[in-house]
Amino acid sequence: MFYRIFQKNPDENGAFILETRKDAVLAKLSFFGAWRWRDNTHLLYIPFEVSENSMTLFEYDTETGKSRQITEPAKQPFRIINDDWSVSPDGGQVLYWDDSDHALWVITLPT
Repeated sequence: MFYRIFQKNPDENGAFILETRKDAVLAKLSFFGAWRWRDNTHLLYIPFEVSENSMTLFEYDTETGKSRQITEPAKQPFRIINDDWSVSPDGGQVLYWDDSDHALWVITLPT
């Protein structure tokens, strides 16, 4: 996965994913924001939203091309400081540094 920015054609800007195999096809993703790998086929991402007071965590399945919302801002508000978040080695949790109290918090991810 990688970002392209400042392209002459605005349609060529954004987040892209490309498999590391012969004849792989470049795919532009429908979101732009912070991301981390959860496992070999799933990305966790937080879309860049200028007007949002709380962030929302999503999971993207690279095999199906579909996203699912993991957190609900009204029920589980959070704001990460300085893009400081990590996925646990088993892909079951996210540890992040929260803006509200400058403490470390954990989000347990659904399977």
